[in-house]
Amino acid sequence: DDTEWKAATGYIPMQGNYQLLVDNLLDFTHVTYLHKKTLSADPEEAKVPVKVDRGEKSIAVSRWIFNHEAPPLFAKAGGFEGKVDRWQTTTWLAPSTLAFDVGCARADTGAVDGDRSQGISIWSTHMITPETDTTTHYNWAYVRDFALDDDKMTDIMHDGAKATFEEDVEMIEAQQERLGSISFDGLIDINADNPPLQMRRIMEELIAKESIIQ
Repeated sequence: DDTEWKAATGYIPMQGNYQLLVDNLLDFTHVTYLHKKTLSADPEEAKVPVKVDRGEKSIAVSRWIFNHEAPPLFAKAGGFEGKVDRWQTTTWLAPSTLAFDVGCARADTGAVDGDRSQGISIWSTHMITPETDTTTHYNWAYVRDFALDDDKMTDIMHDGAKATFEEDVEMIEAQQERLGSISFDGLIDINADNPPLQMRRIMEELIAKESIIQ
């Protein structure tokens, strides 16, 4: 009901394990390769380091990308013509809820210090519910703080978000098909897998505690 934000929601049924989707959302490098039409503007973005903070039942992943071109969806939404400073923060809450704070502002206008007045912000929530080992219910919602009375912008942002999340689902369903019934224990990890690995360790600890209680 906040008049300073505009909301949209969506739902996608997925033929894949819910943890594959959580893995994907915690791995920022996938944006560069999977979402070129919406959320990525430069292959070099994949090399930008992330900060990872681990809580008892949470993981927070964040990064700043300074003085880069705005991604296609943000360029269209914010009307950016020059370089921007861009922020991405994802917080995972066990077992499978994620909150995103993303956006960008004109470069060197103070966004990194908290002044986002020269930019646009989007907050989103991803609520992921496993149905079986290989099927998942994916509900998402987001709010934006710009062009609140612009119905055309609402359509642009909704369609852009929906297309982005469907790209994720398409990739994960193909991944699930390739994996079949292979255990996650036998997978090979790289540096970008640190946040998903931390998530899996927390889940293992929580499941172990639950088993002891039972």
